[in-house]
Amino acid sequence: EMQQEEVEAGFCKRYKKVFILIPYIMLQGISGMFIAPLLPEIMKDYFGSDARAAEITSYIAAAMAFIGMFTAAFYGKLLDTVGRRPFFILAPLFQSSIPYLLLVTFRHQPVIYMGANALGNLIQGSYMTSYVADNFSTKTRVKVFATTSAIGSITAFFAIFPGFFSETVCLIVACVCSFGAVAYAFFFIPESIPADVKQPMNKETAKDMISTNPFSS
Repeated sequence: EMQQEEVEAGFCKRYKKVFILIPYIMLQGISGMFIAPLLPEIMKDYFGSDARAAEITSYIAAAMAFIGMFTAAFYGKLLDTVGRRPFFILAPLFQSSIPYLLLVTFRHQPVIYMGANALGNLIQGSYMTSYVADNFSTKTRVKVFATTSAIGSITAFFAIFPGFFSETVCLIVACVCSFGAVAYAFFFIPESIPADVKQPMNKETAKDMISTNPFSS
């Protein structure tokens, strides 16, 4: 049924819900491109060397990946309960907006940023893939995933700009873009999960999510 509707719809109507994502993906990508070139120097100043900074960063990344392995199943069930839209709002807020503000506030204590960013990254990216799956047929999803990936890659162009601006300006741009993504998601990105698929939040659902075993067959 979904595939038939896509065939009958015009190009703009068919891909309307992809176009909605473009500003969101761009804002998130640009914020990351303005902050990424600054981090090595900030980390080096604090830890004393690039090697030590890389070592600590890898420890944190490994710990979060290990935790994520156990929370993935819980997170998937949560997506089906509260919907996709809340995570479009929460992801940039906790992955970048709040950590960037902490980096601005505690410039000489980047471990605070690192901790906040690591916790924020527990919000996995499957909310985006779930949104696409809700709105597009299996045949069309490949094109949609390719399009969203290409848009994300385009933002890498903005990595050249931090070299022309001060650290303060780059941090401000990163914060503005990140909060812009939060605001855009709040006002413009709709809920995609069908009402008949969305699970009710009750004691049984909560118990099921908490007791989920990622290694069970």
